[in-house]
Amino acid sequence: MKFTGEFEVKADAGSVFDFLTDAHRMASLVPDVENMEVTESGDIRMTVRVGLSFIKGRFNLRMRILNRIPKSHAEIQGNGSGSGS
Repeated sequence: MKFTGEFEVKADAGSVFDFLTDAHRMASLVPDVENMEVTESGDIRMTVRVGLSFIKGRFNLRMRILNRIPKSHAEIQGNGSGSGS
């Protein structure tokens, strides 16, 4: 699965950078998080409940900030696995 696109955020770059590089605030963007932890290496690990109609399950999501330049940009990588994967 790949997500791409653009949208405009009506906030200054510093505020957006601070939000997206704060693990707890960024996790608030992901629906149905059952558990979240930040590892010593800074990885964000989450268990997320997913479902479509009667098919339900959980998957594990890991996100990591690879490159950050304060108040400018951050590169965020994520991957996940779940039932049947």
